[in-house]
Amino acid sequence: THPNVVTQATGYMRGCVAYKIDSMKGTDSVIREAIERAIARGYCKKGDNIIAVFGKSEELAGATDMSRIITA
Repeated sequence: THPNVVTQATGYMRGCVAYKIDSMKGTDSVIREAIERAIARGYCKKGDNIIAVFGKSEELAGATDMSRIITA
């Protein structure tokens, strides 16, 4: 993901925080890392429900077609 996309996403998705990641491979590990970052920054705490939005096709930008409710 280009850094400008991260900046743009932060501006128009109210209540969402965008992060640039090195690899989109390993969806579960990417989600886990995002939750750890959110807890560290005080956006949520352990036990909170989080909605993860992602795609079935790993490493394919723009293929967001799934969501999952996860407990931090």
